[in-house]
Amino acid sequence: MLRIDYVLPDPQSGEKGSRRKAPVPSTTMALLLAQTPREINGVPVQARVHVECADGPYDVAASRPDILCFSMLTTGAPRAYEISRQARDCRSDSGGRIAIVMGGIHPTALPLEALGHADAVVCGETPPELQVEVLSWAAGTLDRKPEPRTFQLTGPPPQVLVTPCPDFSWMRPRDYILPRVLHTSVGCPYNCSFCTATRIFGAKMRPVAYDLIERDVKALGPGLVAIIDDNFLAHKPYDHARKVCEIMSRLGRHWVAELTARDLWHDPELIPLFSSSGCYGIYTGIESVRQKLPKGLHPHEYKDLVARCHDNGMLVLGAFVFGVGDDEDEGIFEETISFTEKIALDFAQFSINTPEPGSRDFEHAVRSNLIVDWNWEHYDGAHPVRTFERMSVERIYQGLRDAYLWFYSLGSMRRRLWPLGSWRQARSWPYNLYLSGTVRLWLRRTDPAEERARAVPAPDPAVLRTFAQ
Repeated sequence: MLRIDYVLPDPQSGEKGSRRKAPVPSTTMALLLAQTPREINGVPVQARVHVECADGPYDVAASRPDILCFSMLTTGAPRAYEISRQARDCRSDSGGRIAIVMGGIHPTALPLEALGHADAVVCGETPPELQVEVLSWAAGTLDRKPEPRTFQLTGPPPQVLVTPCPDFSWMRPRDYILPRVLHTSVGCPYNCSFCTATRIFGAKMRPVAYDLIERDVKALGPGLVAIIDDNFLAHKPYDHARKVCEIMSRLGRHWVAELTARDLWHDPELIPLFSSSGCYGIYTGIESVRQKLPKGLHPHEYKDLVARCHDNGMLVLGAFVFGVGDDEDEGIFEETISFTEKIALDFAQFSINTPEPGSRDFEHAVRSNLIVDWNWEHYDGAHPVRTFERMSVERIYQGLRDAYLWFYSLGSMRRRLWPLGSWRQARSWPYNLYLSGTVRLWLRRTDPAEERARAVPAPDPAVLRTFAQ
């Protein structure tokens, strides 16, 4: 038996009281499990999934797999590297060495760093045939230490995605806020400087085959479905979104999606279509109340968009990023909260402008010597890791905390939610109260001084070698 463990590392997995509800389960883990062959080189395969934020710390000495595969964001990289070091001192159940494979956004962006901790790195997306190739190669290295190597898709990517039904058998719904998730496409045309989606998946939206989308929705079972495409709306006339709405309507499912506000606002037919097909709400990046980004709207247009969503029974979560403009000073925090109340936003997500590896902002920050903290665990949008023109690192960190407290205070909830009808109160208030408690728990568990003490002043040399190539 060949044992393969797929691990999603979490930097807080070992902290006391760290077990918490994650927003959504990983579709990557579900697809990797579904794409795993039943046998490799004639040997039967047993595959397992371990998600640390839900399952607690992964113990490689107890699990002793033959092949250990990580899929990680940047925040999970240090934890993955820690586990890989432990794996080097272990033997598998079959008595051989443990082969280590790393993939995901962070290894794709910084493969030289990841190769220092793995036998192989998979860059970019991993279709079934590439996954089989990687696992077959790893299985052939169990009796010897190979030269580290990278794998990636060769040739043009498929324009229509054909994948097996994601396998969520490892997932406990109680561990997640939105346990039913669906990918209907990849790719985004906007190529924002702070995002990696266009670099990894391309500028052209590539849909999942529609019969497979319908199959996947049915497999999720009853309950609210979260469509987690990088951009559910792209490339007019939005035929993809219309087709997915048709599927959701026919199956009688309720759903939410992440999309670009500009596209939704410019097509007056979309909001009524979404609502009639079961859409409960949207997640959209507003980013800044001062800077109008290429995909953004003017303030009065956001107010109109939110009002139209409310009129059609849909809620709106707006995402804001502090530090995206050089003109932002300490007044940006109160100005942002005032804006959220003015447009009657239901929910908000606040973050600090973070140069994520793989984005153009990261390359600019490295070359301009703006980064002051190389601790990858802090690259979560909740920690300042670079300098800003008109605000200190301490002030922007405190401003983020203040923004969450203000927005999810009872006073702000009343001003945003109370005057707008009983249906909206019934849907919005419980979630706002839950998020208010979550914010206060987060603030109690974190101390700015302690967080700054964990800053890493210099990068792994392999990171800088990536830019020297």
